[in-house]
Amino acid sequence: MQLFAAAEQFGWTTASGHLPADELATVDALWSIGSVRGPVEIVRVDATARTPKPRLTREIQRLVGFA
Repeated sequence: MQLFAAAEQFGWTTASGHLPADELATVDALWSIGSVRGPVEIVRVDATARTPKPRLTREIQRLVGFA
């Protein structure tokens, strides 16, 4: 099942599209998702650290079958 479809079943709001780099700091959480490693949380953008969200990351991993 696609991640967005699974997330929306749980009432999450999802979106896809181009996000300029300077707006990355404004989002709640970021992941890079690949076919080998699955979802990997992005915890640093350039020199700016982001607050890790391990619980949410585990949920994302579960939704796409990597947990």
